[in-house]
Amino acid sequence: MRSSSLLTRFSIPLSLAYLMLRPVGHNEVLLPVVGVLGAVSVWNVLTRHRAVSLEVGLVIGLTLAVGLYGSTIGIGNPGLANGMLVWLAGPLVFGAWAVSGDEPLLKVILTTSALATTIASLGIILYVGGSLGAIPQVIPLSIIQESGGGFDGTGETTTIRFYGLSTLVAAAPMWVTAAVLPTHRLLPSRALALLGAVTATTAALLAGRDAIVLVLILIPLAMWLLARYLRRAKQRRISSRLVLTGLATFIVALFALPTILANPSLRRTWESVIAYFTGTATASADESLRDEQVTQLIRAWSESPIFGHGWGATIDGYARSQERPWNFEMQYHLLLFQVGLVGAVVLLLAVFVAASAFVRAARRRPDLLPILLVSGAAASAMLVANATNPYLQAPGHMWAVYLVLMTINIASYPVTEKPIEGERALTRYIGVTA
Repeated sequence: MRSSSLLTRFSIPLSLAYLMLRPVGHNEVLLPVVGVLGAVSVWNVLTRHRAVSLEVGLVIGLTLAVGLYGSTIGIGNPGLANGMLVWLAGPLVFGAWAVSGDEPLLKVILTTSALATTIASLGIILYVGGSLGAIPQVIPLSIIQESGGGFDGTGETTTIRFYGLSTLVAAAPMWVTAAVLPTHRLLPSRALALLGAVTATTAALLAGRDAIVLVLILIPLAMWLLARYLRRAKQRRISSRLVLTGLATFIVALFALPTILANPSLRRTWESVIAYFTGTATASADESLRDEQVTQLIRAWSESPIFGHGWGATIDGYARSQERPWNFEMQYHLLLFQVGLVGAVVLLLAVFVAASAFVRAARRRPDLLPILLVSGAAASAMLVANATNPYLQAPGHMWAVYLVLMTINIASYPVTEKPIEGERALTRYIGVTA
């Protein structure tokens, strides 16, 4: 049993670190890493007799049901294998990962996530700084090539390509949320959480990706408001400390507002949001292409609005990519096209069950509220950004969604196991206490 636990405590964090640093590309390595994560998680569930809460089991089951439905009606579609990988293999692997966790493992996972976030963010910062000539390019060319590095500094803002960049969609809001919450025994040290938050925010602003900047602003604020709501029953009156904090924040924001509004990344993000919801003519070329995708997907969906066309279906005469004509950026419009109202209603039910389970877990285990909020920030950010980018078409990004299910599952059972000696040794090694 001890060797099994040590295998779990080493292999799962190492697999997660790889997924965060290289979530896409090099499938000859990526897919075996996902396979190892799934196999070890299943082994951990079977050997440690992990319990599964009704709500978490229902969420995973509903997701798999949609996966089976889309696969059945998608037989013969050219991209069926890709759809089955995303909607069957992915939920099976990460569902097992979610229910395999206990508090010691969750602690190691969160620390691993903070370290991987910091490493990926520093890599992006150094790469952009070297490409702009602000600092010497200290990252070797071979590592840049292996990391999928690409740089475009011709516009108002820099735009880069980097394998670990998409990880910041979930990781940046996650660690900004952790930085503004109280410390917790399962979170990494305050210094590491702040380092992850600062480096991820800097990297996100330098990278020129509107989706990352948007969720970086919105999600931590939403999590803070949710924390206030969940705690309101225990704190009916407004404390003087809260008033002073709010006043100080307002004064600082008042002086910082001109600088904030002048930031090209933030301004472009705001313009993108306006263009997305209003369809104004100021939309960029990328946004115009997304508008076109929406039109085509809605038209194709209307041909079978109830049942959809199945995973891997294509649109006659239209494709975003000739190599992968079944894939589009507008993921939720694509879902309607693929599984129709039947699949969409089932997935909305899964989201409702997960949200209800989140609130119940917070009330059942208020001591785990900071962990629920941090993991909830990662899931919320990924789901929001996925609306206009195919992030969840890559299994390497699914950890962000299933991490909150792991936390909810742990919060459903107040009794936890005491970590064995090997687990204490590992947590001491990576810099946390068991």
